[in-house]
Amino acid sequence: MGVSKFAAIDLGTKSLRLDVAKVSAGDRIEVLYHNDFPSAGINRGKVVNPSRLGAVLREAVESAGKFLGYPLENIAVSSQKCEIHCVEKTVSMDLDAETGISRENIEFLKDLACNEAAQQLGEGETILAAVPQCYNAGDEMSVPACDLEGMMVDRIEGRFKIFTGKSSYERQIDAAFREAGIGHIKPVFCGAEMGEAVLGRNEMMNGVAVVDFGAGATSVCIYHGGVLRHYGAIPFGGNSISADVRNLCDISDSLAENIKLAYGGCMPERLASLGEKTLRINDIESGTRKEITAKYLSEIITARTREIVEAILYEIQLSGYADKLKNGIVLTGGCSTMLNLGHLIKQLSGYEAKVAAPSYNVFKSSSKLFFSPTSASSAALLVYTSRNIPDAAAEPRPGLDTDFTPAGEDSGQHPGGIFGQAGGQTGWQAGGYASNEAAPTDNGAGKDADGGEEKKDEEGSLNLFSLWIKGGKKARKDTGRQKKEKEKKAKDESSEGTLFGSLMDSMMQDDFK
Repeated sequence: MGVSKFAAIDLGTKSLRLDVAKVSAGDRIEVLYHNDFPSAGINRGKVVNPSRLGAVLREAVESAGKFLGYPLENIAVSSQKCEIHCVEKTVSMDLDAETGISRENIEFLKDLACNEAAQQLGEGETILAAVPQCYNAGDEMSVPACDLEGMMVDRIEGRFKIFTGKSSYERQIDAAFREAGIGHIKPVFCGAEMGEAVLGRNEMMNGVAVVDFGAGATSVCIYHGGVLRHYGAIPFGGNSISADVRNLCDISDSLAENIKLAYGGCMPERLASLGEKTLRINDIESGTRKEITAKYLSEIITARTREIVEAILYEIQLSGYADKLKNGIVLTGGCSTMLNLGHLIKQLSGYEAKVAAPSYNVFKSSSKLFFSPTSASSAALLVYTSRNIPDAAAEPRPGLDTDFTPAGEDSGQHPGGIFGQAGGQTGWQAGGYASNEAAPTDNGAGKDADGGEEKKDEEGSLNLFSLWIKGGKKARKDTGRQKKEKEKKAKDESSEGTLFGSLMDSMMQDDFK
């Protein structure tokens, strides 16, 4: 791979993260540039205003180019987080037992699975990734992908999970990059690479759920046997919590965000001395003064966080791997360091929870900011791009964006570890991870990507999880694609792709118009 350099752009609701890297000695990914930019034009994990996003992209790419002294190339950009469906395909092919399995045979098998899935795509859908679940070679069952090449057999069979998304998202991304003066960039789904970026191989083998708790959306990737087994996401995150604080405390957006970051935490009964504190607020924007107790603030945050955690636990149940997660839940994203979040997850599910950041065994960087939970998604993009540099400049194959490679060695101890005691900590600190730096400010907190206020009901607070479930009940009308799947396999009625897709489609179309 030489010294080819590549870039990853993670499109978040609150911030846009750009990393530039190369593969160094020992196949570690060396991060040469890392920076965050305030995001615009993105809401709940998807692009809603390409023009505003294009302006941010232009600034980010120009800033990186000036710092590095050369233009960026081999760029990967994150795909949509929500409204991703999944179908399972099993395909096989006959081989010449005298020649053995080649890499081309394995790729052809994956293409067969994608072609079968493509025939059943609904209108406006596109294939994002094909993730191998297992291979059978001759009489050998469940052969690891890394051991397939060279085996002398007359038949090979593979089972794949095909992840699909909205083709409109790709068009919106393309429009944003054209606005920024950058060539065509195809979004990348990095569910398989997320585990490799932040986990050790033993964790991926024994079962673990990686929950990326962001500002606009929260996703969960479930790994078992070293393979991505399930992906799901909900369009709620830290911005929903900030909106509750803003509405119920009657303060400005920026003040709500800063108070949440500095003094917010789950489970008021575990706040100890912090719960007795009273915050005296002088809201310059509105010209008002008021007092809010830390306990009341925690009650607001806990109510919304509980709904988000319950929605994620619902996704874990849908996966069929709820009783196989020996390594519990690993948290990444901006909200992962919230005080007592791990304790809340433990109380609701029984799973142990810890915070993870990009692995020191996979990456090296002079920037300490890169090794934080907020960089997990961009780290996964770097893993993907490091393996696909030769294809980055070529015309991408339609509908096929990912490859599977077994996880690397066990990662070193991340700063997070198991969540520790709350003690007298303040801010979104957990398990000793959070720094003692002052809480950052964000004048756009609590607003959507276009500057508008989030919708609320008459009581000032949306029950998001209830809307999510209600939306699913309203939307379980069979589409043509779902009917074909049901006729072929009855259990697809409860599969993660069909059920989650109908839930998300209904909620986004009916409840958030």
